[in-house]
Amino acid sequence: MHAVKALEVAQWWQEKPEGKWLSVIFSPQLGNSVNMSLGPVVLRPGVVSDEHTHLPGVEEIFIILRGQGRLKIGDEEAPVEAGMVISAEANKPHRLTNAGDEVLVALWIIAPAGEEKRIIDRWVPTDMRAITGEPVTR
Repeated sequence: MHAVKALEVAQWWQEKPEGKWLSVIFSPQLGNSVNMSLGPVVLRPGVVSDEHTHLPGVEEIFIILRGQGRLKIGDEEAPVEAGMVISAEANKPHRLTNAGDEVLVALWIIAPAGEEKRIIDRWVPTDMRAITGEPVTR
């Protein structure tokens, strides 16, 4: 068994645009999962993630933990808020927007795993405990 607090992981990748952070908690790359990967994403108010499509056959699930925003999947866009779980079907472009006044925190799960390597290869030690303030890079 592996158990961690989602926002207390030590490694984060601050992706452009500014105000977006990604990390990986479970992954075959980390040796604690076989077929899927999971990690948190943090978006400051007004930040929009890059629209992207995963490799063929890769599905993604979002679990919104805090805040509110909009999730666009293919041609559909809908509001999301804390407590919601949303599935992004394979082969559909998608993006997450923080449309609220506070930080949006979500967990992403992709299966099958593999694409999370791009995050792991770019991450740096970052303290995200003060999630509403600027993270302090160690």
